[in-house]
Amino acid sequence: MKSMNYYIIDALAPLVFRSGKPFGSQAAASDANIPLPSSSAGLMRSQYMHSQQIELTESGEQNRGTLKKEHYEKLLNMTTFGNLLVRFPIDYPEDFTVLVPRPSNAIYLKEKLDVKGDKSQPAKTILVRLAPAIDSHDDSECGTDLPNGLQLIQMTQNLKGKPQKGANFWCLDDFMTWQAGKDLAFETVSKNGLESIPIDVRTHVAINDTCLSAEDSQLFQTAGLDMNAKVQPHHAGWDENQLGFLTGITENIDIANPLSQQPDTLVRFGGEGRLSKIVTVTNEATTLLAPPIKLNKHIKNAGGICVTLLTPAIFSAGYLPAWLDENTLEGIFPHSSTRVRLKAAAVDRWQPVSGWDLQQYKPKAMRKATPAGSVYWFELLDDTCDIENAWLMPLSDDRQDQRDGFGVATIHPWQQV
Repeated sequence: MKSMNYYIIDALAPLVFRSGKPFGSQAAASDANIPLPSSSAGLMRSQYMHSQQIELTESGEQNRGTLKKEHYEKLLNMTTFGNLLVRFPIDYPEDFTVLVPRPSNAIYLKEKLDVKGDKSQPAKTILVRLAPAIDSHDDSECGTDLPNGLQLIQMTQNLKGKPQKGANFWCLDDFMTWQAGKDLAFETVSKNGLESIPIDVRTHVAINDTCLSAEDSQLFQTAGLDMNAKVQPHHAGWDENQLGFLTGITENIDIANPLSQQPDTLVRFGGEGRLSKIVTVTNEATTLLAPPIKLNKHIKNAGGICVTLLTPAIFSAGYLPAWLDENTLEGIFPHSSTRVRLKAAAVDRWQPVSGWDLQQYKPKAMRKATPAGSVYWFELLDDTCDIENAWLMPLSDDRQDQRDGFGVATIHPWQQV
């Protein structure tokens, strides 16, 4: 039987993931990045290789081992879940809370005080919703160069103020509440979420391969994601929680033989050979990933959907998926038979995607991905709806990118104004 099995990646040391920029001798906080879905996909497929005793048997270039063609294709055909940030109590990874990227339809705004207002009261930071603008046939009201009649994205409240920093990762419960159309307080999101992952910068010395001694004046730095529990101020001990990543892979599982599943073990995840531990997640712990009850019915009644990317997606036309017609913006929604039309999109700056091809032993070509947190609004064109099947399924264009976990998304009803 083939099923998706989930695992927690518990980092035992700061994880190093490059941004795709050229290497330098110094490192900064911007050099540490959330691992791409392809990173966790490669990790899980490598672990499957070891558990199934698939070995590198053929000699490639520079006397490096390669996989047989049938083994290589089998590994690539295995579907992975990507990776989501999680927070869990120390030594209890199964009691995790999922943290998702801040959706692009939410901004933090410090409300500007009225001139006649009480200046003794500090300005309050509030959470403001962004949504497609109401259709207007009056060209004198506003005009844009958006393609094919896409609607503007605007604030649902008429407020004055400046954008503020806040939680860049929301807990899943707050995210679901917000995308269901309900309001949230800035304080609630900040308390339950996470502004950023702490960065650990380390200085290293280059080693001479011949004599295994340090090279003179050859220092360099690496920036890693420090996922461990932090020391509290004023000698208050340690935080109760630490961070990790939730990932998954489809495996042929023999229910009568528990040993057919990948065992908990130590792995090297990311660069510099940093150690992590893989912990199996029970089915009961993943019930929080299930779609909302009667999702198809609510979507049909609303007449539209709001799609939010939880992992970066790779589309052939930038922000626009290939399953949409470039002129009409209509198409069949992936993993369903429902026709939809794109009405609006809130997309942040593109994200570089690259990596290392172990089979070919060379870098992969750099591509531009739509970042996680991007939000798309679609109008339903059919009376029937089976979009619930696409819940937490990858929406990228290429089938291999889908198997690697690019474009995992949530779907919520959207009532057009």
